[in-house]
Amino acid sequence: MPQTRQSRVPAHPDTGLNFATIFPSEICQLILNDLLLLAQSDNSLSLRLMYTCNDLLNTVSPYLYKRVTLHEGNADAFFYGLADGKMKKGEVKGWQMKNEGRLEGKSVVARRLIWLSMVRRVEIMDSPALESCVTAVKALLKRPFPTRPTDLPSLFFWRAHESNVHEKPVLRISTSVCPPTWMIHGRSRFNKWQQLARFHSLELDLMGPGDVHLYHNIVLQRKLSWSTDNVIIKNLAHQTLRRIELLSGSPLKSILVIMKNGGDDHRKLLEDFAGCFAARRNTKSVLVVTIKGYQYQANESSFEIAKLMKEAYVARRVGLSDWSHSDVGQGVDFEVL
Repeated sequence: MPQTRQSRVPAHPDTGLNFATIFPSEICQLILNDLLLLAQSDNSLSLRLMYTCNDLLNTVSPYLYKRVTLHEGNADAFFYGLADGKMKKGEVKGWQMKNEGRLEGKSVVARRLIWLSMVRRVEIMDSPALESCVTAVKALLKRPFPTRPTDLPSLFFWRAHESNVHEKPVLRISTSVCPPTWMIHGRSRFNKWQQLARFHSLELDLMGPGDVHLYHNIVLQRKLSWSTDNVIIKNLAHQTLRRIELLSGSPLKSILVIMKNGGDDHRKLLEDFAGCFAARRNTKSVLVVTIKGYQYQANESSFEIAKLMKEAYVARRVGLSDWSHSDVGQGVDFEVL
C-alpha cells in the first residue's frame, strides 16, 4: 500500500509549536503539575519527562529511581558508566561532602551516583542482576571515596538523596537469585556484601523457583542478613522453614512475617516457625518476631498465638543440652498483630 505524505503542522513564527504559545502560563503549570503527579507512579511517563529539559530531569528523577527492579534485561544499563567512566575535576571531593545538587553538567559517574542515592527500594530478581550488582560494588570500591569505618561506601542506601531521605530503605531478594559458586566459595569469593546495601530492611519473598539451587540461595540470604538489623519475610510455608533455621544465627533485631492467605494451617506453621530460633546463641540482645496477617480461628486471640510460639521456642531449646535453665526462655520475643 503506497504511503501518503502527511501535511506538517506550521510552526509558530517565533518559538515553534509548544504549550506556552497556546495556553496561558497558569494553564501550562496546571498541566505540568498533573503530569508530575502521574509520573510518581508511571515510570514510562517519568522517563519521557526526564528528557524534556534540565528542570524536569532533576524533578522527575527521584520518582523514577525511588523504587528499582533489577533483572537480566536492565541491570547492566542501570549501572552504566560506574565502572569505566571518569569523574570531572573536583567531583570526588564534592561527593565526599554531599551528593545533592543538580544533575546537568555532571560526569556520567557523578550522575549515576546521584541516581543511586535516590534509590530507597531495590529488588534483585535473578542471578545476572546480582552479578551486575557485585560488579558495580567492585567498581564503586575502586573510586577514591572515604574509607572510614563509619562511612564505608555502599552501592545502595549510602548517603540518601535529600528528595527521598524519609523513605525507608528496603532490599528485596527473589528466591530465583542463585549466586554462582565463585561468588560464595574459594579464594575469589565476594566478601563485601555489607557494601551492597546498608541501614536497610532485607525483604525475603520465599515463594518462587528457588529450590533448584536452594543452598546457594540460602547462603546469599544469610550473608545479606548479617549486614542488616531487620528482615521482612513473605510467603512463609512449611517447605521454606529450612531457610529460617539458617537465618536464626544472624544478629537481627526484628523480623516481620507477613502471612499469606490460604495455604498451610497458620497455627501449626507458626508453632514450627518459632522452633526454628532455638539454636540462637546471642541471648543478650532480644530478637522481636512480629506476625502480620494471621488467619484467626474461632476464639483465638493474638496473645494466645504469641504464647504458643514462645512455648514452642522454649520447648525446642530445652532439647538442646548446652542451655542453662535461666537462659532457655531468653533471646526471642513474639507478637501477633
